[in-house]
Amino acid sequence: MYIPEMCWGSAKLVAAAFGAVGIDSDVVPHSNDSTLEMGRECTSGEECYPQQVTVGDFLGVLQRGEKKAHEVAFFMPRAEGPCRFGQYTYLIRKILAQKGYGEAYVFSPTSEDNYKEMGGAATDLERRIWQALVTANTLRTFFLKTRPYEKTAGTCDRIYEEEIISFQKVLKNPAFNAKKRRELLAEALEEAVARFKQVPVHAGDFPKIGVIGEIFVRQNPFSNDDFIRKLEGHGAEAILTGIPEWVAYTRSEEQRKLRDVKRHFSKAMLTSKIRGYIQKSDEHSIRGRFHDELKGIYAEPEIESLMKLGEWYLPQYGALGEMALNAANVVHFYNQGADGVVDLSPFSCMNGIISEAVYPKISRDHDGFPVRIFYFDGTQSNLDRDIGIFMELVRNYQRKKKSAKCLS
Repeated sequence: MYIPEMCWGSAKLVAAAFGAVGIDSDVVPHSNDSTLEMGRECTSGEECYPQQVTVGDFLGVLQRGEKKAHEVAFFMPRAEGPCRFGQYTYLIRKILAQKGYGEAYVFSPTSEDNYKEMGGAATDLERRIWQALVTANTLRTFFLKTRPYEKTAGTCDRIYEEEIISFQKVLKNPAFNAKKRRELLAEALEEAVARFKQVPVHAGDFPKIGVIGEIFVRQNPFSNDDFIRKLEGHGAEAILTGIPEWVAYTRSEEQRKLRDVKRHFSKAMLTSKIRGYIQKSDEHSIRGRFHDELKGIYAEPEIESLMKLGEWYLPQYGALGEMALNAANVVHFYNQGADGVVDLSPFSCMNGIISEAVYPKISRDHDGFPVRIFYFDGTQSNLDRDIGIFMELVRNYQRKKKSAKCLS
């Protein structure tokens, strides 16, 4: 089974989790211009960019001919709501059949039931995947926290890749139960963090920029033209919102919908709450020992508290999915002292368009906090120029912040 490369580290660890239950899994090879062209050839152009990237990657796997179609499965979760992402699975199956690969299986759990097709609240597979996502997200936070300051380019990239391999060994081992596994992952994280702390770095403190937007584009360097590395090149540090946030959001949505239909005391609500308790317990065990280093702007806010921050702009009960998360995250980053926020979204993305409409209001309400959306469709040009313009806004905002502090 092949996992889409939304984020390489997370996808590698999710593949390892599947491996532990006997499903031979790996991440699709890195996207390139050839696979993107394959994706574009069999789509109409009205699909969003991640759809073209993903279907091209899947076709690339099959066209290499290393395995026959009936020996291949593709992991493609889906979500309900206004986003076209909910239709990916059906279109992918149609395209694969048209190309003669109809025997390839597309495994597609949905957010509508909090991805229950993955298993119940206590299943080993679901917990492995959750622990994989938390571990990868924590590692990447330290990675992005260190890389902008490294004296020797490539040092942090090498450490990140090597440590992902060490986590794979833990997650792929079926002998470890959930408690033992999270202990080993936390210990491995401590060793990884120690390595990042030993990286020779330049002195200074770059402007801190929150990175939000559509979940695939903001996570996938090919889709966003390696935006974060370019942002770092302009003298900034990126704080990237992670995949665990989306899992927490889908759980919150499930419970909100149950309350709306007066099912406060139901088996479904109990199951969801148990799942949430287990996930929070695992997250605390793996990430909790880094509390002092990951507080403030690096902290992962409770989803209920986060969503309240965006209620005046895009409330969860009226606006679904990433648009509600985007509005809430802008306010969150402002409250935590960030110097700006960038939204990375596919061109024509509904979530991006609606979010963009409220960003000026949020900015005005929060001292002119810099917020800029960047759209991607594979033909991005002058990205360095546009980042440079945004960073000028950020530095002006920084100067205003410092003046306000002096006055107070």
